Amino acid sequence: MSQQQPSPDGILKKNFDLRKPLSADVMRSVDRERIAEMADVDMDVVDRIIEAYAECVFEEYPYRDPARLRQLYYFEGKNQREIAEELGCDQSQVGEWMQRYGLDPGNGGSSLQRVLSRDRNNE
Repeated sequence: MSQQQPSPDGILKKNFDLRKPLSADVMRSVDRERIAEMADVDMDVVDRIIEAYAECVFEEYPYRDPARLRQLYYFEGKNQREIAEELGCDQSQVGEWMQRYGLDPGNGGSSLQRVLSRDRNNE
C-alpha cells in the first residue's frame, strides 16, 4: 500500500500555526527546509506558499504589514490614530504591531516630516 505524499500546503499547516499572528518571530520559527523536505519540493515552493499566506494576512489585517506601517508612519508622517483610521482598525492594534516590528514611536512621521521640511527650507 503506497502512502500518498502530503501536499506542501498540508505540511505547512501542520508545521506552521496559521492561527498565530504573522510576525518576524513567527517567520523565523518556520523550519522551511524541513517543510520542503517533507513535501519533496524546493524551498522556493515553500517560500511562495509562506509569501502567499502573508499577502492574505496583510490583505485581511493591513495593520500587521510592516512595510505599510513603515510607509504610513515614517514617510507619510501619519500618527497611530491616522494610520488606524486609514486601515480601518483600532489605534491600539496599530501601536501593538508597530511595537512588535520595532517601529519607534519617538522617531516617526512627525519628526521625519520636520527634518524634511527643514531641509527643503534650507535649500
